[in-house]
Amino acid sequence: MKDVFLPIHRLSQGIEDALFERSHVVRGMMLSLLAKEHPLLLGPPGSGKTYGGKVFDALVKDARGFGVTMTKFSTPDELRGPTDPSELLKGNYTFKTEGMLPDSDTARIEEIFKSNASCLGTLTDILCDGVFYQAGQPVPISTLLIIGTSNELPEDESLAYLWDRFVPRYWISYLKDRKNKIRALQLRNNGNGIPKTHVCTRDEIVKAREAVKSEPISDAIFELSCDMTDALSREGYVLSDRRRSRICEIIHADMMCFGASIEDSALHFADAAWTHPDQRTKILQIVSSIANPALGEAQEIFDAACEAHMSLAPLYREYRNGDMDQGTVLTR
Repeated sequence: MKDVFLPIHRLSQGIEDALFERSHVVRGMMLSLLAKEHPLLLGPPGSGKTYGGKVFDALVKDARGFGVTMTKFSTPDELRGPTDPSELLKGNYTFKTEGMLPDSDTARIEEIFKSNASCLGTLTDILCDGVFYQAGQPVPISTLLIIGTSNELPEDESLAYLWDRFVPRYWISYLKDRKNKIRALQLRNNGNGIPKTHVCTRDEIVKAREAVKSEPISDAIFELSCDMTDALSREGYVLSDRRRSRICEIIHADMMCFGASIEDSALHFADAAWTHPDQRTKILQIVSSIANPALGEAQEIFDAACEAHMSLAPLYREYRNGDMDQGTVLTR
């Protein structure tokens, strides 16, 4: 591993130390950061979607964080900043961006699918092209990572192209492990759990990005991409050409920064292909069977064991409570 990636490893570990049971999501955030992509975090209210972004800001020295919650009444000014009245008097239609998204290092756009039509154009320019418009001219934004969050999936078809702009998508559930629940309560009871020490700088992140970009993506990744998308398409899971291209960059970043094998990195396809959380298990089986057949078989066995556990758990509770004898349990 190159020294240039050590700050990314420290950043990843710092977020994992504060965000339990989210290691896969944290890895996705780091890869999005390196590949110039933007992750989408979905899940019920209070599952830690916003918290992860705040921890990220705290760990990067002097990071300029930005956050906004979208509503059907939101305006583009809440993203790019208000019109500059002094410039408007001169006939220049420009915006005061200080402290707004174009001026930030990291941004959290919460409830992004509640965005109205007036904001969608601005969001598309920012997410897809990394620009906003000043006096009719495109201006690059300085934001390193934009995290979209939502408590619900998009229902309006007009949001399909915004949904497609987020390559890795993650469904975040509530904590399951009792020890982690206790640790989270202890951590957040001590200063809200936000770290007070920095582990990297913006310049170090930029250098890590440049290191990833300096190496060409291998043909093996492109071949794998075609194999994956063909297999997924046969099962009814279709990836746009844009997503297929962007996921190659994420796999490339994983292999370079974290030393992952191409087989393990290929599993990131499972985070790019689903349109509903219930689909991810099936998609992961397909992806695993292509990337690593042995792993695919193991995944199927594991999923079957989980289903068996879920179906038998109620019977076991009845048996343990004395509501059912052993013979009845075995029969059923």
